[in-house]
Amino acid sequence: MEAKRIFFVLLILLTTLCVMAQQGKKTIISLYVPQLINKTASAELQLQQFNNLEKSVSKLRIPVRNGEAKSIFNLDEPRNFGLVFCGKVLFLPPLFDALIEPGDSLHVVVTDTLKTGLSDLIITGSGKEKFDLLKYVYNRYFEVCSTLKPPTQTTIEEHYQWTDTLITVVDSCFQSKRSTVKPFIFEVLHAQAIDKIIELVLLRSLKTSQEHSTASAFKKYVIDKNIVKRFTNPGLIKHMPYSHKVLTYIALLDYGIRQKIPVNTLSVSLTPECYNAISSFYSDNPEIKNYLLAERLVMYLQISPFDNSMEEVYKTFSREMPRSELYRQVVDRYDFTKKTKSIGRPFYNFRLQDTSKNEVSLTDFRGKKVLLDFWFSGCQPCKLFVPTLTELAKRYKNKNLVFLSISIDNSFDIWKSNVNQYSIPEAIHLYTNGQGKNHPLINAASILVYPTLILVDEEGNVELTNMLTHQPEDIFKVLDKAILSK
Repeated sequence: MEAKRIFFVLLILLTTLCVMAQQGKKTIISLYVPQLINKTASAELQLQQFNNLEKSVSKLRIPVRNGEAKSIFNLDEPRNFGLVFCGKVLFLPPLFDALIEPGDSLHVVVTDTLKTGLSDLIITGSGKEKFDLLKYVYNRYFEVCSTLKPPTQTTIEEHYQWTDTLITVVDSCFQSKRSTVKPFIFEVLHAQAIDKIIELVLLRSLKTSQEHSTASAFKKYVIDKNIVKRFTNPGLIKHMPYSHKVLTYIALLDYGIRQKIPVNTLSVSLTPECYNAISSFYSDNPEIKNYLLAERLVMYLQISPFDNSMEEVYKTFSREMPRSELYRQVVDRYDFTKKTKSIGRPFYNFRLQDTSKNEVSLTDFRGKKVLLDFWFSGCQPCKLFVPTLTELAKRYKNKNLVFLSISIDNSFDIWKSNVNQYSIPEAIHLYTNGQGKNHPLINAASILVYPTLILVDEEGNVELTNMLTHQPEDIFKVLDKAILSK
């Protein structure tokens, strides 16, 4: 009888521990800004979510009172995070991602609101050793950078040498401090640093026409040094917000060079060619191959036009992918995308306010084509897209086309004050009535990235979607065919 009692007590204890583990550990981030004493402000904690392939960011607003702010939350695993206050992002420039672990209790002091880089901050408390390590690496990295020719002034071979030099420096810095952080955290931080350094030269390689020089430098500094091995730990890859880029660039360059295809003609979109490149390069590592293909397919289902090429890639994936949680997530995204992005379906009939608070509906423009541009204040790519919008307005003037500029800003005043920076005067300016990205229009149109451009035809049906996966000149070609040829 006593043995049974002990057994049930242990079982209850184990169950309790499991529940607590699922809920995560109490984690604390506090902020102190002396310059904000006697002032009211706010900060925002941004935590990257890794619970599925569709990496997302949860945002928590934190009031700043008398220069102090604190956030207490449960965390179940290490996360990349950001901290923003008064519109300023801490830990910039973002060479290495900030990482927080369950149970950390970090205290961040901003001594000067004009200096918010990692080396300018005072970080104390449990978990600070990660930031001490990154400060050390960061300072050494820029010290060496200052002695090198800028990559914009180098040949492609010199750029690879530049990259290799910095990787060697970063490797040395990390190895000298290996014992200061937990092994897995060390691996994540180290891989994230290398990821940022090598991405630039790989992207440049995919755009160059110097085939021979690219091939020889790529083989010497990437293939022969087995750079890809740094990113292919199955437990590590989901903590690499941008790893799919680097891993895909490497696979594409290898594929193009081996197949004798000009690398500057290869697309980083998940075309059948890109799919084959990834499948071939990572054939010996099926776990990484399947994760990478699933992640990229989900991403491109979110942002790319739903066309025959996408359908072909999905069918190949569906035939080859083992039935798993990864497979289920791709199927769910595919079904949702097909339902919301299919060409020819009726577009959501919204009613939104303009800058004079008059209601505007999509049905107001029946008989005309409507080009919708979605944006929000603070979106740098949105601001950079304005010159393209200006050119589009000139190109299609008097062509029975209406421009609708739709912001997901929560504040009417902020939106109205930023219209001229993020849109064009030719557009009718609308916003999502204070509902931000939670407005039914945003969900119905499956708007996940900004800016997003959608063309609706004269009957209110979707004609073109997600054109921003193209370069500006390609957008003109696509729209010319839809607008000028009819």
